[in-house]
Amino acid sequence: SVSYRDGALFLSNSQRYFELDPPQTLIFKPELPRDHFIWNDVPYYGELLIHFREDRVMIVNELPVETYLNGVLPFEIPTNQSEYQEAVLAQAIAARSYALYRLENPVNELYDAWADERDQIYKGDLQKTPLAERAISNTRGIVLVNQGSPAIAQYHSTCGGVLEAYIGSDPGGIAYDMTDNEYNCKVSPYYRWVEFRKVETVLWNLSREFE
Repeated sequence: SVSYRDGALFLSNSQRYFELDPPQTLIFKPELPRDHFIWNDVPYYGELLIHFREDRVMIVNELPVETYLNGVLPFEIPTNQSEYQEAVLAQAIAARSYALYRLENPVNELYDAWADERDQIYKGDLQKTPLAERAISNTRGIVLVNQGSPAIAQYHSTCGGVLEAYIGSDPGGIAYDMTDNEYNCKVSPYYRWVEFRKVETVLWNLSREFE
């Protein structure tokens, strides 16, 4: 097992115990293809890299793109009902395209993509669904491209009617994604956020802001 506490990294089993100081990079490889590692109660296939630095520990999972997608789709779109099939197929293509774009344009030298909303939510082998697995298999090899390279296929649940480059986006990253100035995503129940406030509360907030 591996644990991190009090600024040190510890490796142990029933017979041995090691304490490591930074900087260190540990690479764990599975004995068999279907073996997996567990980190923070989440199972991961592929290789697990632990980058131990003075101020932090970074866990990186290296694995084939198609296996990676199994850990993305169930957390980016509902995959538990058959009527979502076409949407899940589209999601598989978008997620694959984005992953391949990141392989060519990695976040930094240690890893290609974040495992959260900064790129795509990825949670290893925590949840699998037959619909997601079929969508990945049935769209294998299908990728969105721009000028011969994987497109930066950004996607979202609901846009609120307006599309624009996100803060920190790669320069020119969405130049080919032209908006149509239409009210997109109107069918979504999250298209408009509605909150109710008393008049007294609104006036008090305004007076505090502009006094």
